[in-house]
Amino acid sequence: RQAEILEAEGFSAALDKIYQVAKGVDAKTMSLQYFETLKTIGESPSTKYVFPLEFTNFLRPFASMFGGDSGDGAGNPGRKGVSVEDEPKL
Repeated sequence: RQAEILEAEGFSAALDKIYQVAKGVDAKTMSLQYFETLKTIGESPSTKYVFPLEFTNFLRPFASMFGGDSGDGAGNPGRKGVSVEDEPKL
């Protein structure tokens, strides 16, 4: 019983440290972390991936770090305020 209590207290302390670090992380750091995750996913032999986020919003902070316009890469500016739900159904 005592071991379970000590394990739970250690887990709680670890979560508290993670929270303290995570609350100070900025958008640039998170973008880089997302790209590291994508790199790892890309090493998989899978050919289909499901991302639980709206991908263009994910790319905006990263594009702005490099002076991009958050558009489509061809000089066309991004469409702010447009979500996946607004896209036409095929």
